Amino acid sequence: MVLDDIKINDRQREEMGNDEYPIHKLASSIRATGGPVHKIVVDGEMNLIAGERRLTALKLLRDVDKTKPNDECPIDWDIAENFIDQRGEISEEKRFEMELEENLHRKTLTPREYNEALLKFHKIQSANNPANMKGPADPAKPRWTAEDTGNVVGLKKTQVSEDIRIAEVMSLLTEE
Repeated sequence: MVLDDIKINDRQREEMGNDEYPIHKLASSIRATGGPVHKIVVDGEMNLIAGERRLTALKLLRDVDKTKPNDECPIDWDIAENFIDQRGEISEEKRFEMELEENLHRKTLTPREYNEALLKFHKIQSANNPANMKGPADPAKPRWTAEDTGNVVGLKKTQVSEDIRIAEVMSLLTEE
C-alpha cells in the first residue's frame, strides 16, 4: 500500500505529540475534508520530507476504515497516492529547508530541536557556497551569512547568530 511505502528517516522531530492538536483531531479533520488539505511530501525514493503527522493520521484512518464497508468510508483508499506529492530527486539542502519550513510553521519545535535545525540549515547553506573559505569576500560569490539564514526562516540576523551559538554549545555538551 502506498502509505506504507513511505520511509521515515532521521528527522528534526524527536516526537510528534502535540497537546494543542493531537493526531486524532487531525484524523477527524482529514476525514471531514475527504483527505489532507496539504499533501505528504516525499522524494523519488519515498523518503518522507514533510507531513509525518498527516501520514500517521491517514494510516490511523485507513486502519479504522478497513473494518467498515466501502460505502461507509468517506476516503477512497484506492487513490491514496493522490495525497502524496512525490518530488523526485531532492538535494540535502532543499530537503532540509523544506523540513525546517514545515516544522517552523506547524508545531513548535523544542528549544533543542529548533537550535539544532537552525544550525544544521546554516551549515548546509554555508557548505554549499564555495566562497565560505577564509580570505577576502568575492562579490561574484557572496558568502552565506546569519542574515541570509534569517531571511529564509524569518528571523533577525542577531537572533540567528545567538541561536547558532547556543546550538554549537549544546552540541559540545552532548558529545561528552
